[in-house]
Amino acid sequence: MNFINQLGVLAFGTRLRLLTDKFINDAVKVYQAQNIDFEPRWFAMFYLLYTKSPLSISEITTELGYTQPAVTQIANILIKKRLVKITKDRNDSRRKMLTLSSKGLELLPKLKNLWEGFSSAIEELFIEINCNLLYEMEKVEIALQRKDMLTRVSENITPKVSVSTE
Repeated sequence: MNFINQLGVLAFGTRLRLLTDKFINDAVKVYQAQNIDFEPRWFAMFYLLYTKSPLSISEITTELGYTQPAVTQIANILIKKRLVKITKDRNDSRRKMLTLSSKGLELLPKLKNLWEGFSSAIEELFIEINCNLLYEMEKVEIALQRKDMLTRVSENITPKVSVSTE
């Protein structure tokens, strides 16, 4: 057993990060094996634009819960890769909107095939481990909305630390 595993719950965040890194690295390998120039970190925005475009940067930020700089960075990459294009809002020509480009739409069937493969593989994994991690993660997210980790940790250390909710 490695050191991180020996730390138990103390290394929970670290283990989540390592698991995330494993999934992302494996996804990169899948895209590469299929000769598809696409990165896992682009997925959420690309899929959102596929389902709801055109959208502004602020609308994407709201939909995904990402920071504005993160959305802008990914958008710029997707624009540079010519998978996404900028259009003008029908109601306000000053407002920039993002939508999939013809190259992005052309790539979409290959991506959708891979995404179906990812979905099936994850469902198989959940069956294998007899646990739906998405369901369990949602329960954790809801619990953290009720009481965040700052509050939880502050209540469990000595001396008790007052929590500022500014």
